[in-house]
Amino acid sequence: MNTVAMLNGQFVDINQPLIHIEDRGYQFGDGVYEVVPVMDGRMAGFEYHMERLDRSLRELKIPAVYTHEDFYEFFVAMIEKGEIYDGNIYLQITRGVSQRQHQFPEQTVPVMTMVGRQRSYEKINQQYIGGVTLLSMPDIRWHRCDIKTINLLPNALAKQKALESGFDDALFYREESGNITECSSSNFYAVKNGVVWTHPDGELILPGCTKRIIIHDLCGKIDVPVVEKAFNLDFAKTADETFMSAASYCGMPVVKIDKTPIGTGKPGPVAQKIQAEFKKYLSAQKIVFAPK
Repeated sequence: MNTVAMLNGQFVDINQPLIHIEDRGYQFGDGVYEVVPVMDGRMAGFEYHMERLDRSLRELKIPAVYTHEDFYEFFVAMIEKGEIYDGNIYLQITRGVSQRQHQFPEQTVPVMTMVGRQRSYEKINQQYIGGVTLLSMPDIRWHRCDIKTINLLPNALAKQKALESGFDDALFYREESGNITECSSSNFYAVKNGVVWTHPDGELILPGCTKRIIIHDLCGKIDVPVVEKAFNLDFAKTADETFMSAASYCGMPVVKIDKTPIGTGKPGPVAQKIQAEFKKYLSAQKIVFAPK
């Protein structure tokens, strides 16, 4: 795989130890991140990712050092240097380096790191065909899931538990309400009578960029109404179909939750329509890199 790395706008060797031991991201998880997918040499939803990054930085009161134009140049340079036709670019910004204390230090310079990797989407394409399975579990995360912070240990624990139990991913629900929120690293949707249901944006879920594409750029074109309203596990298990979305996939069919097959137990028509419309959306984006 092609891998390239950047520190504060400069290319670096990813194998070199470059991050300070007192970086607050390392000690407190005091930072935010974004992952922008590269598909067929194109970036999907770049501006949506940058707008969400801006919001995350504001919520944590980390000063913005770079503009969207700066980031676009960094992303293009990473893609071209790594010859990344299919893959993703990981962007992380921490508050910076200071002596360890819980309160925010007064004078720090944010640290920006980026890693770009070529990757195959073959497994995801196979999952589109057969669908994936989810294991439901209580959502033990904090109440600011709307900030895309680098604090992901509860998500990692949930994902690992699902895999060890023979499932592809975790499906979170809040114990106090019984309502589904999202998956360990993706948004979740249920379809009933041709209507797509998904949890509204707010402090309990991450406002997904691909979710935004689905709601604002895709569903209207295929005449599929969307309801942003919380629903419980029983609602999802009795849905006609369910699916997920994340940076690396759009309309991923969920064919089983716990021991319950969803609908026919096969990928449903709405998810397949969304996949097809997403391909059209992607093909309309600017080509950043094309193999020679």
